[in-house]
Amino acid sequence: MSENSKLGRNLTTSSGMTIDLSLTQIIESLDCGIFVIGNDGVATPISSPWIRSIFPELDTEKFGLIDLLTRRGILTAEQLMTLSSTILMIVGEDALGFQLNQHVLPTRIAIKNQGRPNMVLDLDWSPVVNNDVVSALALTLRDATTSDAKRAEAERNELELSILNEVMKVDASTLDQFLKSSEYYVTKIKERVKVNYQQLSNDDVVFIRRLAHTIKGNARAAKLQRMATLMHESEEIIYRNTSITSMATVIEKIRNGLDFYVDWQARIIQRAVEAVTEIEDKPKTIGNLFSQVINDHADLAKDSGVVRISGRTKNFSNLQLQAHIWGCLRDAMTHVVRNTIDHGLKNYTDSAEISLDVQLRDNLLILFYEDHGRGLNLNKLASMAPNPAKVTADFKPIDVARMIFQEGVSTAEALTQTSGRGSGMGAARELLETIGGSIDVELRNEKSPGIWDFCFVIEIPN
Repeated sequence: MSENSKLGRNLTTSSGMTIDLSLTQIIESLDCGIFVIGNDGVATPISSPWIRSIFPELDTEKFGLIDLLTRRGILTAEQLMTLSSTILMIVGEDALGFQLNQHVLPTRIAIKNQGRPNMVLDLDWSPVVNNDVVSALALTLRDATTSDAKRAEAERNELELSILNEVMKVDASTLDQFLKSSEYYVTKIKERVKVNYQQLSNDDVVFIRRLAHTIKGNARAAKLQRMATLMHESEEIIYRNTSITSMATVIEKIRNGLDFYVDWQARIIQRAVEAVTEIEDKPKTIGNLFSQVINDHADLAKDSGVVRISGRTKNFSNLQLQAHIWGCLRDAMTHVVRNTIDHGLKNYTDSAEISLDVQLRDNLLILFYEDHGRGLNLNKLASMAPNPAKVTADFKPIDVARMIFQEGVSTAEALTQTSGRGSGMGAARELLETIGGSIDVELRNEKSPGIWDFCFVIEIPN
């Protein structure tokens, strides 16, 4: 090495020791590698033990950077072509070219590692500028494999602590109900995808959306915020892409999320078993069901400005239901109550009492659900139709009101984690139909132009 390539020949330490350091010695001590890429595209390494351990072939051969990455990098042909053309646009050109094209250069790649696990490398690009012209690119590589693994472990630990915190705050019976119902809905989604694996119909997609929306609503009601957020992300995937591959991604995402909660439930199994035994002994009455759903949504109501929310069951509050009917009705009522909070009560009142009038007719149990809120805005519902003008001219008010059960129809001003997709009431109807039930809307009186007092009418087998 020439005298001019020496760096700090007479470096003096704080203890007074004089050290003769060369640039080579400094590079040899770094846990990174440096390539200099000229306008011919050849990647000339500044030799160091680190870079020789990663790319031993450089000891005997010279490679263009693209050739080297083609041989060792895990990159697509398109990515390699983009990188090659970007280097050509930078090296030998005005320095401004680097600033304009820097964002295209990869900052992280994976490489095959000679029979060992693949490595992840961080890439840092710097221009070597002479007379305002980029004469070469300096590429610094660092091993990110270990840091990625540590970061992933830290993120997993943080996630587990967060989930543990949620689980410890949730009544074990509530968690058990959520996990059992979610397992059931995931199974139904998988069955639908498996049967129609070649092509999902629009009905299939709507079915999957509604079940995903139901799981999200139940997670929010159980105060399992991590799961609610994950389900919101899953809904985003479903709405963006309805391919079989996309649905498989959704199923795996939900399955992994549930597994975290199942794992922690198992770790506190004694507490869970005691609580489950308690709820199984507790009568599955309409009154208990309605109270549970209302109480589960107290926090959501507060977030919407409703400081106090309560439910009152009129007549037959002690009427007991079969377990499977009780479970489906609870999940359907979750959607109805969330609809009430998001659309009927939000920014309307700070105190609300929802009433459930229970009646028996022949072999049917009929529930009249009233939220006593702002009312049903038929003008907004009509505006959501594919042909609003036709709705206004030809539809009766009750026909417009029933649009609330159609997929994609929502009067929400914006999409949030709790409303805006127009899936909730359709999901409630579909849940009730699985037990031979139904839900309809009944208009009472027009309190102002286009705004009607109303109630939901739920019928289920007695």
